[in-house]
Amino acid sequence: MDKETRFCPFKKEVARTMKRGKSGELITGYYDKFKRCAGERCMAYQSGKCLRLQKEARQ
Repeated sequence: MDKETRFCPFKKEVARTMKRGKSGELITGYYDKFKRCAGERCMAYQSGKCLRLQKEARQ
């Protein structure tokens, strides 16, 4: 895996799993998964920097 590759906070996947427990109760689980930064292929990426992150830092 490339050490330069970063996770993008704007490409987040949220999933929900539901299953039944031993006594019939419903168990719901949630998880978040961040995807890798697309780099030059992303429209918010310019001159080696993410423009979305720069905008958040200014505020």
